[in-house]
Amino acid sequence: MNFTVLKINWKGIIFWSNQFYGICAVLFTIESSLVILHKIPSPFLLLLIHLATILYYTHAYLQEQKDGIYSERTSWYKKNKTYLIYRQGFYTMGVIYLALVHCDFLNFLTRSSFLFIIFLFFTILLSVLYYLPSLFVKSGDVIRKWGILKSMSIAWVWTFTCGVLPIWHSNYLVGMTANLLFWLHIVTLFIFTLILAILFDIKDLNRDELEKTQTIVLKIGKERIVNSVILPLLWVFTILKCVQFYYFTTSKVSFLIQTLFIIWMYLVSRMELHKKSIYMNIILIDGMVVIKVLLSFLGILLLERSF
Repeated sequence: MNFTVLKINWKGIIFWSNQFYGICAVLFTIESSLVILHKIPSPFLLLLIHLATILYYTHAYLQEQKDGIYSERTSWYKKNKTYLIYRQGFYTMGVIYLALVHCDFLNFLTRSSFLFIIFLFFTILLSVLYYLPSLFVKSGDVIRKWGILKSMSIAWVWTFTCGVLPIWHSNYLVGMTANLLFWLHIVTLFIFTLILAILFDIKDLNRDELEKTQTIVLKIGKERIVNSVILPLLWVFTILKCVQFYYFTTSKVSFLIQTLFIIWMYLVSRMELHKKSIYMNIILIDGMVVIKVLLSFLGILLLERSF
């Protein structure tokens, strides 16, 4: 008797389709809300952020026309292009529906401060200009060709979306901006995401050099980037975490675990110098998002048990 074995391309389903990016965004959002507000965000907001993240990154990779280190992912996108285009349309309608109906963004915007609205539209503009030519520079240039600004823009958008947005949607943003814990979390989230963005530039080094994209890795050099940029950022991250633990955490076990995680971040940074597979890069770099959030959950659990 013959059996037909159904082969499932798990890389395509989870990684190339950007579902994993969507999961990371949701995890960051849950972490921010739990750490600052001690509550889980609205499931509609989580679904909105998940779909919007997938929508954005899928659009970006659909524009990829080159192979090289992206050959496996590019092949998957070419093979599934029709499906992805239809999915983009479906996800776009889903994002609009969730934002306007279930998340009631228009109502929240009318009650928001002018400063928040400026930051919101700046974030939207930044994410759009990341892949579109800017009116203020020569034709063809985009934010992702501006060295460290490329990595900082990614960190800003992720931090605002997954850190500030859930607090705003819970209607606590005004009060939280005077809260030390809020700023400690937002700044450490920005630094953490910035580190990940720079690490991704390491794997893109050959392609960026070919396309003359002046990333910070290309300017400083692959061998120097860890000690010259990543390590100082990790020190700042560590100091801020120490302040956070001193004022808001009593669990020594949680502090020890977080310290080990920071060491692991440095080791991953060193490993990234020798990794060429995009699949392994996603596992190592974005996998740190999952580890970070799980450790935060553990820290919250240990904190609650200490009272």
